[in-house]
Amino acid sequence: MTGPADADGPHRASIPAPRALAVAPRLRPVTAQDRALIEDLVLDDPAYTRTSFDQLPSIRDVDAILDGGPGNAGSGAHQVLGAFSEDGVLLGVAQAVHRWPSTVSCYLGLLQVRPAHRGRGLGATLLVATEDTARARGCRQVLLSVIARNRSGRAFWHHHGFLLLHPQAARAAAPLSPLLMHKPL
Repeated sequence: MTGPADADGPHRASIPAPRALAVAPRLRPVTAQDRALIEDLVLDDPAYTRTSFDQLPSIRDVDAILDGGPGNAGSGAHQVLGAFSEDGVLLGVAQAVHRWPSTVSCYLGLLQVRPAHRGRGLGATLLVATEDTARARGCRQVLLSVIARNRSGRAFWHHHGFLLLHPQAARAAAPLSPLLMHKPL
């Protein structure tokens, strides 16, 4: 599920003003050759999997990023975009499936930023790049799921124009329930 997670303790309900990145990250597709970099990112962020899945990160999470996407999405629909530092460290990743679940939708399955680099606009940079690609592929909306208890993730998505598809269900959702959000492009 998408959205930044708080490391420990209560979740923040608002997004602080980002601290600027000293150098703009280099964005490029992430491939199987980047497996070790993805593993490092995933294992550096146990709070994400604790918040989203009540478990610690594992190699299965790395596989899900690389192989993710529904089987019926079609060839080339799955995209993983990475944000890299000048020295090649993977700082964040966005995983999307374009033209799924409908031909006018893009499903954003993951947006994860290394904890030490949150609050600097990196998530927004990955989101804008994903939205631009979705538009170029004919998508008119972005869909995502965020875990109900991930208040900081929900605040991030709301800040960037996403709305809950079923606000009434969100109020009654169990902590680990996925909440569907969307944003028109």
